[in-house]
Amino acid sequence: MDLATFKRNLLRQLVENAAGLMPAGERAKTPGCRNTQIERFQVMPPKISRKRKQQLGLAGLELEMEMASLLCQSQLYQRSNHLFQLRSHNRSPPNP
Repeated sequence: MDLATFKRNLLRQLVENAAGLMPAGERAKTPGCRNTQIERFQVMPPKISRKRKQQLGLAGLELEMEMASLLCQSQLYQRSNHLFQLRSHNRSPPNP
C-alpha cells in the first residue's frame, strides 16, 4: 500500500466516523428508514486549476479530490439528517 492510498483510507475513516456516515446505498437498505434523500444527490468535487494539478501530481490530485468528495458527502448527510429530525419532531404530539 502506497502512502496516498494509506492517507486516503485513513481520511475516509476519520470523516465517516466524525459524520456518522454509512457507505453509499446502506441507508436505503436500513429497515424502517424512509429518509433516502442522500442517495439522490450527485456529489461533485470542486474543479481544480491546471496549475494546482501540476503542483500536486497524480497521487496528490486523487487525494485532494477524494477529500473534497468526502466533505461534500458528510455535508449532504448532515443536512439530510437534520431535515429528517425536523420532520420527526414536527410529527410528535405536543407536550401538555
